[in-house]
Amino acid sequence: MQRLRDNSHIIKLLIIIVSGLFFWIARLPSLFEPYYYGDEMIYLSIGNGIRQGLSLYTELYDNKTPLLYLVAAISGNLFVFRLLSGVCMFLSVFFIFGIVRNLTKKGSVLPFYSLAISTVLLSLPIFEVFIANAENFFILPTSAAIYFLTRYLVSKKQTNLFFAGLGLGIAFLFKVPTIADFFATVGILSALASLNFNGIKKLILQSLIVFLGLITPITLTIIWFFFNNNLFDFLSYALFDNLGYSTSWSGGESTAFQLTTLSLVFAFSVFVLWFLRKSGKVNELFVLSTLWLLGTLTGALLSSRPYPHYLIQTLPALSIVTTILFFSSKKQQVYTVFVVAIYLFFIQKIDFWLYDIKTYKERVVALATYSKSNDQYLSLFGPDVVQNYEAAKIIKESTAFGQEVFIFGDSAPIYAMSNRLPPFKYTAYYHVDEFLNQDEICATIKNKKTPLILIDKQRGADCLKTLSTRYYVLNHTTDKYEFWFLATKE
Repeated sequence: MQRLRDNSHIIKLLIIIVSGLFFWIARLPSLFEPYYYGDEMIYLSIGNGIRQGLSLYTELYDNKTPLLYLVAAISGNLFVFRLLSGVCMFLSVFFIFGIVRNLTKKGSVLPFYSLAISTVLLSLPIFEVFIANAENFFILPTSAAIYFLTRYLVSKKQTNLFFAGLGLGIAFLFKVPTIADFFATVGILSALASLNFNGIKKLILQSLIVFLGLITPITLTIIWFFFNNNLFDFLSYALFDNLGYSTSWSGGESTAFQLTTLSLVFAFSVFVLWFLRKSGKVNELFVLSTLWLLGTLTGALLSSRPYPHYLIQTLPALSIVTTILFFSSKKQQVYTVFVVAIYLFFIQKIDFWLYDIKTYKERVVALATYSKSNDQYLSLFGPDVVQNYEAAKIIKESTAFGQEVFIFGDSAPIYAMSNRLPPFKYTAYYHVDEFLNQDEICATIKNKKTPLILIDKQRGADCLKTLSTRYYVLNHTTDKYEFWFLATKE
């Protein structure tokens, strides 16, 4: 018997070691990928602006809450940015492990199975887990929040509820859809509550404590922006713009229908799980993982957009549900089948895109074997990547740090690589196209005497061509861009 116990410890240790090695070996090639993915380029460009002292939202525009841009500013380059996203996901695995351990018997192997499964799910490239999106970062505070919720369920210490809310508030400052995790938390507390006066009173108090933790970092952020005189821009762009963004996608069924249906399913699940829990048919871990999965699924579907990295929000909860499906009692496995079926039903309604595994493998093989030249390798990530690298090199060699550059084309990657910024707050060209007309663009360039203009040969704008030929000198051309430098005399 003692030998079996010793072997059990060895197996558990091996699961931890193998999971850790698998996680980082799977992720290693992505740390050396080029600057190409649009969203990452925007975050790094804005991060460069923050490092140069520009004001977020007032002088630098995007529509997410601020912590993602601060991490990009701290990172300074793509390698560190992706490394930090990997660290956040890796730490999330251990919070998932802690969640399961808190709600299972001492010595149970379920926490170790959940650790292995979450490691695999968070290492699947089909979900874009190797790209530094907001989801990669915010699953750390959301997983920490649910961990503290389980600590409360075990110890009944109300400070754990506050810390749970604090984690949710920090996650919200990475991306707004994490508010769904708050409602999942309240749903979990509701499903575990007693339906009497004292039980309802206790539930209200619990929810208020979590809410207090949630609004603490958000309130501090609002105060900070207020004293920096850009509160209006923060509220307009980071919060209110998300409402329009969430309802502007036309793919799949309507956002309102999806959210209404899923919200009803969630509410009904709270009711059903309360009865199942009271009758002893399911345990706390099943209740928590089911409602957390349905809650995070609501957040992932908030905009009805089919981007695969949105599903990362659901993966911590899905890993626990999967653990129950394969390794729990048969009775709970049957119930878990229904949960997974609901999850898959709503996902297929959106028809999520999946990251191309074949392309990813080709890139990894090319990197590992040196079978392609540098330009050939860069071309695997898109037809314009080589040209963008060449343009960024020319910009860095011909302009000083702090000088502004306007790129009329695929701008964000070049801004990120060259560590230069445009003469207005929009680093992504689609934002320029959405918020500025040609006359405004040209007037800004002329008034600020922007030292360098890059014009994509395939695009072009009449006023920009007139401006460049009148006040600028064509100094260099590539297959994609014309480089117009400000003339020394107008």
